[in-house]
Amino acid sequence: MGKASTEKAVLKALDKTPKSRRDLKKITEKKGIRSALKALCERGEVLKDGKLFLRVTTSKEQEQKESVKLQTAALPQAAVLPIAERLRKETILKKSVRIVEPEVDLDDEIARLEAELQASSSSDDESENEDIDGAETSGVLSLSKFSENRISSLPASALPQPGRYKTNGERRSEKKPKQVEVPDGLREAVKEVLNGYKARSSEKLPFYCRVCQVQLTNEDEFFQHKRTQFHKTAVAMEQKATYCKLCRKQLTSPAQMKEHLKSKPHRSRLQFVKEKQQGQRTRAASKKQWS
Repeated sequence: MGKASTEKAVLKALDKTPKSRRDLKKITEKKGIRSALKALCERGEVLKDGKLFLRVTTSKEQEQKESVKLQTAALPQAAVLPIAERLRKETILKKSVRIVEPEVDLDDEIARLEAELQASSSSDDESENEDIDGAETSGVLSLSKFSENRISSLPASALPQPGRYKTNGERRSEKKPKQVEVPDGLREAVKEVLNGYKARSSEKLPFYCRVCQVQLTNEDEFFQHKRTQFHKTAVAMEQKATYCKLCRKQLTSPAQMKEHLKSKPHRSRLQFVKEKQQGQRTRAASKKQWS
């Protein structure tokens, strides 16, 4: 018996219900088990034989056992058989049964199939011949007066030409715009203006041209100034002067360009390029020496 079953048996024999786990431990100790066995012996449910205790079967239990025996005896033998034995018998019966097929003469069967094939092929040939004859007899005659007319091909001028087109259908001109030659005097004047550049973007002046450093009075004058040759030349020269080819960066002003030239990324890249060029030169010199 397990621990749980012994506890239940002891509690049932003593007719006690523990209030807590501690009470259950006290009841199910050796003393509790002894007292439970004594109570069972007094009731006559258990007989003591030396150190052994034998359970006494009651009349009700004997009657139940006898009824079960009678029921099993009344059942047929097939019902009492175990499942494995039943399955074994079924498989044996299935194997013993054989399906007997009627014997067929192979020569007769081959001859029958050949005759069927010949009949089907002859019927197919007849249907094909009928279709061909029908197609030959049913010729199409064109009685229209436009039967001999042909559509002429379009001229080359009406066909689209390869290239890029605008949204309105006009072809884009792939030629680059011609650069306007700037006089030397204008170029020198623009250089002087750019050399004296002062950053005033923080002041947020209205109608102020940052490149030319000119303060204008109204919007019309401002846009008119932007259309002048001096302003266009100044913008072009400033963009060229504020572009770092080494870092491939376009800066906004000469002041920012000066800061960029002093910056660590620019200087480190410049050093890297110099070392690379020196290495290439030394390799070229060594090749010439040993060639």
